[in-house]
Amino acid sequence: MFRTIVIILSALSLASCGGGGGSSEPTPAPAPVPAPAPTSLSFSTDVEEIYIHNIATLTWTSANASSCEASGDWEGSKELNGSEQLTLRDAREFTFNLKCSSSNSNVEQALSVTVNSPYLYPDHWDETQTYFNNVQEQFKNPVGFHLEEIWFKSLTIPKSRFSSALSDIFLEDPEFRSDVGYDTWINYKGSTYHLSCNWVPQKYGEGVAKIIEQEQGNFKNFYSYENEGCNHPLPLKNSDGSYQVVFPGHDEGKLAFAEAPFAPSFVFNLDTKEFVDMKLPLGSHGQAIFDYDLDGDDDFITNGFNHTDPERGNTELWNCGWGIFQNNGFNDFELIPLNIPDDVLNPNRQNGFVENEGCGGAMSADAYVEDGLLYVAYGDFNQNRNNADAKWLIERERNALVIYNANDLSINEVIQLPAPYVEENFVDLEYYEEAWIGNNGKSHDTHVQFMDIDYDGDKDILISNQSYWYEKTSVLQIIMNNEGVYVDETSERLFNWNIKSGGLHQWNFSDVNNDGYLDISTTDGCGGLGAASVEGIPRPWGCQKKVAVNDGTGHFLQIIGPMEIYQEVDNTGTDYTNEELTGSGLGAVFSLDEDKRARWAWISPKDCNDGCYADGNWVLYITSIDFNLSTGPNGIDPALVGEPGFNEFYYLLHNESAQKAVIAGEYENGLEHYIATGKAEGLLPNAKSISVIVVDTYDSNPQHSIN
Repeated sequence: MFRTIVIILSALSLASCGGGGGSSEPTPAPAPVPAPAPTSLSFSTDVEEIYIHNIATLTWTSANASSCEASGDWEGSKELNGSEQLTLRDAREFTFNLKCSSSNSNVEQALSVTVNSPYLYPDHWDETQTYFNNVQEQFKNPVGFHLEEIWFKSLTIPKSRFSSALSDIFLEDPEFRSDVGYDTWINYKGSTYHLSCNWVPQKYGEGVAKIIEQEQGNFKNFYSYENEGCNHPLPLKNSDGSYQVVFPGHDEGKLAFAEAPFAPSFVFNLDTKEFVDMKLPLGSHGQAIFDYDLDGDDDFITNGFNHTDPERGNTELWNCGWGIFQNNGFNDFELIPLNIPDDVLNPNRQNGFVENEGCGGAMSADAYVEDGLLYVAYGDFNQNRNNADAKWLIERERNALVIYNANDLSINEVIQLPAPYVEENFVDLEYYEEAWIGNNGKSHDTHVQFMDIDYDGDKDILISNQSYWYEKTSVLQIIMNNEGVYVDETSERLFNWNIKSGGLHQWNFSDVNNDGYLDISTTDGCGGLGAASVEGIPRPWGCQKKVAVNDGTGHFLQIIGPMEIYQEVDNTGTDYTNEELTGSGLGAVFSLDEDKRARWAWISPKDCNDGCYADGNWVLYITSIDFNLSTGPNGIDPALVGEPGFNEFYYLLHNESAQKAVIAGEYENGLEHYIATGKAEGLLPNAKSISVIVVDTYDSNPQHSIN
């Protein structure tokens, strides 16, 4: 006890001595250390949904972090703040996780991006192949060109992309029908006009002109004009941008009554919506639009001039039937006669026949003027057989190119064109009738057109070859101009192409996929199988309704046909041999409207199949595609996957390695091959770099030259 107390007192005494005699203050407690700030993170993407092969940009900002780590569909250490671009190749949902951490906290966020494929493929290849196989079994000759799956799968437009708007119309005309008639279109002041006209076989004066006006797929008006007959509406553009639509007269129905096929001609005023009589009878079987005097106003060439001059009386042979209508304004034309080589006219026949008097002829023609020369290509060409001193020797049943002096129309040169494709390549053809021997031949060459289809600066020639016999065919003959040498390359240049279709009296050139190259839309009837009967083939399969794209080098591939267009009708067909059936309506008339959207307008009897009348009640269809056609697989815009300008048809046709890889199933289409390997290999995606003439774009109306 005593020891303990002493020690305490000593301690107190020492403490007191050191204090200097004053009072003491307690030492303050140290300030608390603040807690570390928590880690924060802002993480975002510029897109939530994109197509394959496009870029998603991820952006993040962190605070109070010492590291960031990615996981999910990206990985690795990341900067504390930054952005990253990721090309997403697969069609699925991508998840991106980002975790940023410090020594005492972390934060994690996740983003998702949905990646879709833009590819939509047709599902009717098996059906299409079955039809071709069944038809081919019935015939010795080919039923088409390049019908392999590679030219169908990634190029045909799927049926699901078509839809139709229906409108009821009334027209009291039991003879209202398509029959032998053809069509075209024109865009004018915001409206699209589908134009058609026809004559009726074996019936006298039963023609009808038909015009459907629509705006962006919405029906506006229907105009019809009963007439004796016509077949090719001609929309003529004037230099001031206005149009007039000429309907040259033609009625072959009169031939059954031993009369010539002359019929009144008329013109449609697009501003007043009136039909005006031209006071001019014609038997215009074949014609074409061109600018004869190069004044910016469309003129046209035609056959079927009345062989006599009304002012001279009916006894004078002043013209052999071909001539030029020079356009001087609305319903104001100067008629310029044009002679076939070795024609010999007799302006004073009352004095008797002259030596070698007579006319040659042709059923179709097209023309253009260049460097003071008038070039005319004639189909179903034949010369004056009475001329014993013929200067221009062309073989019988051959077509010809005639070069005139554009000023006085004297003939400078005549070039014999290659034989019609079907006559040169098919077996067992028959003449339609005895009168065709030595004249038309076994191929009825119903339409001719000049067009520089390969954009090399030389105008090529396209001719319709039709053959009327058991194996009825309609072939678009393609004659390439190789610096003045004309070569038939038909079978090399047509793909996915059915020739067992209705006759081919008309086609139009327009840029349907907006790539600066002119494509083809064909138009005619639905009598494709002729006298043959093939069980199980739906009637629309044989219709001549194609849209075929140009690869840029003059090769054409059908991307749309009648089986895609005619989805609203009963495919069982109608027996058109029944003479009591009338009123077949109007077949689908193609157009490309001002927004570059492909549409078809057509008319069918209400509540009954084709061939009936339905008491004047009709259904008008406007069938449209749900997108603007482009050059990627199945018509999509290749820019959707980051490759603007890519052309699926060109790429597969001209790059054999890509074609083989797609056929083998290594890639689903040519574009996928190009993205994966072709681009790095330097394979060309389109024809632009090799085209001699490059055109950026065209308007939506039919074109008559490439520039």
